[in-house]
Amino acid sequence: MKKLLLVLALTASATVSAHQPYVSTLVNQTENSRTPIIAGYAEEALSSEAALKKAVFSIVDPESQVSQITPETQLKSATVFDLSLPKEGTYKINSTISYHLKYAFQDKAWHMFLDMPADKAPAKASRQYLIPSDFKKAPETIDATREWTIQSYISKKHTTEIKEIELAPIDLTFSAHPNEIKANQDVVVHAHNHSKNEHLGDIEVSVRKLGESDEQAKTLSTNKEGETTIRFATGGQYLVVATPKFNPQLKPTTQHYTIVSLHVSN
Repeated sequence: MKKLLLVLALTASATVSAHQPYVSTLVNQTENSRTPIIAGYAEEALSSEAALKKAVFSIVDPESQVSQITPETQLKSATVFDLSLPKEGTYKINSTISYHLKYAFQDKAWHMFLDMPADKAPAKASRQYLIPSDFKKAPETIDATREWTIQSYISKKHTTEIKEIELAPIDLTFSAHPNEIKANQDVVVHAHNHSKNEHLGDIEVSVRKLGESDEQAKTLSTNKEGETTIRFATGGQYLVVATPKFNPQLKPTTQHYTIVSLHVSN
């Protein structure tokens, strides 16, 4: 886990981290009264390598009632739990994961700072973070938090309308029901903040299919109305990730990410 968190820390200025948490269902619709939910940290989309620690999941049922589940999984590679589906309709699964970071200022820009010996790090020109040997004296650092909101959907027997419930600083809604999205159709993604009643423009939205790395992600930006359009080329499982663009000239504050897993049909 320490190695994983180090990898997480090395990519602060990237839109998509090398390892990110996610939560997903096996299918988008089921006739069953319960279904397995899988979550974890992954570098390749939806391919978990490490379990989430002490994660608490909020479940919004088809009648907008909210309950919580704290998984007791003993697996090292993933967090897995059963979700009961007593009502027909669509359920939303949500959790928030956070990680603390340090930043230092150099060359008129903020960079992630790691307390790492020089012989353990690559040459400065080939990395996006700073270490103590990059300074003549110990630098002043500031703390920041990276906060991921991970979400997924599952419908029992049929889909139902998803009523707005504030669960994330960046809330993503789709022009099609998230469990009825089809390949080769334009889907408008809207990024907004309900508590502030505002559209979120200039948000980076990246899309990766099952097994794809962040280098393979397709990245778009929302307009001033908080919207961008995605077209999924083929059916399958996808991750949609939304975050504000990182500005290295501004002092870092909490970095919000919303990560939604989707099943796209052909």
